[in-house]
Amino acid sequence: MLALAVVGVAITGVVAWLTASSSLINEFGLGQVDTSVEETFDGTAKSDVKAKNNGTVPIYVRAQVNIYWQDANGNQLWEEPVKGTDYTIEWGDGLNTAWIQGSDGFYYWTQPLAAGAEAENLIDELTWKTVDPSNGRTLVCDVSIQGIQADPANAVNEAWGATVTEDGMLTPAQQGQGGE
Repeated sequence: MLALAVVGVAITGVVAWLTASSSLINEFGLGQVDTSVEETFDGTAKSDVKAKNNGTVPIYVRAQVNIYWQDANGNQLWEEPVKGTDYTIEWGDGLNTAWIQGSDGFYYWTQPLAAGAEAENLIDELTWKTVDPSNGRTLVCDVSIQGIQADPANAVNEAWGATVTEDGMLTPAQQGQGGE
């Protein structure tokens, strides 16, 4: 009887050991990179132009500024507007601190931009000095922003040819190095 009881306890222990389990569920989400240009525009002046991270992860951003004439049909004209004659531009205070112009013509925000954050102004104000709709052309200041995930740091190097230092600061690529 005692032997039967020992065998019964042993079988119950083995069954319990074989059926005991636990689970751990790891859920991975994808980060979203989404940028926008934030600005104020009143028809003759564009001000407080900056980049915003609308995504869910920290990113590096770069901006391209194109100023050109456009005809009444929306076509870009060959003649270039003249700074000081056709328009004035006041670059943001951040241009010599956190915004750096790369040799590729892009302006790079050198720090990772947190989700929901805005960079300092790239342009404080751009004002049209020549506004003459009778000539059939309009002055356009087109600012486009690109963003790329800050982590892993080599993503920005592979896409833009820029490098990231150990403290997270971005250095634009030199002309002829990687990127676009």
